[in-house]
Amino acid sequence: MRDILYSQDGYDFGVTDSFEPAMLRPIIENLKYKQAHGWDDYDEVKHAGSLILAVLTKGGMQMDFHFMEKQGEYCGIALCTTGQLDSEIFFGAKIPMISEPEGQYLFFNYFHIAPTDRGYGEKWLRDVIIPYYALVGYEAMYLKTTHEKSFSLYSRLGRQVGSYTTYSDNKLYKRKGRIYRIGVG
Repeated sequence: MRDILYSQDGYDFGVTDSFEPAMLRPIIENLKYKQAHGWDDYDEVKHAGSLILAVLTKGGMQMDFHFMEKQGEYCGIALCTTGQLDSEIFFGAKIPMISEPEGQYLFFNYFHIAPTDRGYGEKWLRDVIIPYYALVGYEAMYLKTTHEKSFSLYSRLGRQVGSYTTYSDNKLYKRKGRIYRIGVG
């Protein structure tokens, strides 16, 4: 399945249930930007790949790959996982703040837009991704992030339900993160 859900300004916003390595391009572009403008030794490409592999091999979970593309090139990605969700794979622990019954919430991860294509993130999430899951009956999405610049977006769309501290890959930098719940239905 591969569907285009919305188009604007030459960009197509879609979803597929099949992974292509080229979908990681937006994360790679952000990693290159981070390397030039304040590296914190956290390899998001490696971590995204590990998460995708864990979901695909564990069973019972389905991952949707939301994408933003222009002229056939991926410039945005967002991962949405449904099914029998294992919060330890996504959050490193059980998360007690989930209030919805199983099957009525999803996990949202790795929302990246390449630096040259930014400016569509809030609209994409609010007007395309969230309604997509509302139509099939989901009530909420949960996500975690250490990206301080994204805190205000997620606070506008939902509410903070937790916080955590983690470290960069080589333990050189402390990363303070937040867990959010965004209502979908």
